[in-house]
Amino acid sequence: MTREELDAIKAREAAATPGPWAWEANSRSKHLMLWNSRRDIVMDFTRYGTSGASPRFNVDGIMRRADELARSYPGLEHHIGYDNYIDHPDAKFIAHAKQDVSALAAEVERLWEREGAAEQALAPLPAMLCELAGALENMLSLAAEAQGLAESGEDG
Repeated sequence: MTREELDAIKAREAAATPGPWAWEANSRSKHLMLWNSRRDIVMDFTRYGTSGASPRFNVDGIMRRADELARSYPGLEHHIGYDNYIDHPDAKFIAHAKQDVSALAAEVERLWEREGAAEQALAPLPAMLCELAGALENMLSLAAEAQGLAESGEDG
């Protein structure tokens, strides 16, 4: 994952309504909505035409239908009413969720593999350090012994 890809994911997450989010379905009133932990409505649906429904998104506390937030893709402005995207942070966050989660999961797996390789490469290190400590202890013992011999030779 590149820094730019991660920055784009983080920007979408930061622009979206704070979470966590949860769906609430009321079968009695036939109402479906997405709430956040503060009980702000993130998204719900309203009747659209005689047999359809339209998602609505919260814009400054007012629920607005997705078609009111629709914009043409750059270069496709002549297709007014077609090839539109919903210009709302929560809609963009939802639209990118599948690929963002896939990319983040792949990055986590890559990092886990890298961590495993690093652990494997470092596995012999404790034994090597023990061996080195033993060798150092022997060297210090020999140095002390040599110093003792040198001092006894000076006295004699």
